[in-house]
Amino acid sequence: GTYTHGDTVQMNASANQGYHFLNWTDNGQEVSTDSNYSFTAIGNCILVAHFAIGIGPYGTSSFYFAEGYTGAGFEEWLCLLNPNTAATTAHIKYMFADGTSQNQEVPVGATTRQTVNVNGIVGPNKNVSIQITSDDPIVAERPMYFNYQGKWSGGHNVIGATSPQSSFYFAEGYTGAGMFDEYLCLLNPNANATTAHVKYMFADGTSQNQEVPVGATTRQTVNVNGIVGPNKNVSIQITSDDPIVAERPMYFNYQDKWSGGHNVVGYTP
Repeated sequence: GTYTHGDTVQMNASANQGYHFLNWTDNGQEVSTDSNYSFTAIGNCILVAHFAIGIGPYGTSSFYFAEGYTGAGFEEWLCLLNPNTAATTAHIKYMFADGTSQNQEVPVGATTRQTVNVNGIVGPNKNVSIQITSDDPIVAERPMYFNYQGKWSGGHNVIGATSPQSSFYFAEGYTGAGMFDEYLCLLNPNANATTAHVKYMFADGTSQNQEVPVGATTRQTVNVNGIVGPNKNVSIQITSDDPIVAERPMYFNYQDKWSGGHNVVGYTP
């Protein structure tokens, strides 16, 4: 652009999904690492905004959580961090097992932690998945605390997936009778239904396949014990016709000594 000598010029750089802002250079020299750059026009200059692929040092603008439950004995939370020097807003979409959804706007101040009580927002007894998009990069986690079926208590926590994918892999998995309960939580955040193709692989080299329809903007839950049967060491591969998000929560009483639960987002190649 062309400006009058002495004008104050405000430049704003916004990264597309999958990229992050690096810095501004003026005639090849770095002048700022802030995406919002203000300077005084003093002569001819070539100002360039630089971007890179992947999550930047200040977070990312999208997070997805497939798992989530607000039933009796479960408390679910979202923890949002804005490490930047300007306030932002997180736009949260809660998606349920029946395909309906609910939206929430959460302001997050500069260099601020914000906490959301999911039970209080969506109500009780909901299987719920979550999509978060923010006006500026943030970091989002989802801690959950539980008393599972009145038997095993504890908590687990994950950082959200940053994008839906078409492939997920889980190496761990066990369906020991009366000791381990394993689930798959699948989120389809898209406007069209899709199908997840699940391949269960066992310690003896055999495998078993399952087709799981997942409706548009829908959370789907698979009881792995009910599909593969008891006492199986099982790994899982998921491929889907359209990008989804997959998590694997497990609840356990290990050797009658330690009870609790854990959860992961699937590995994506």
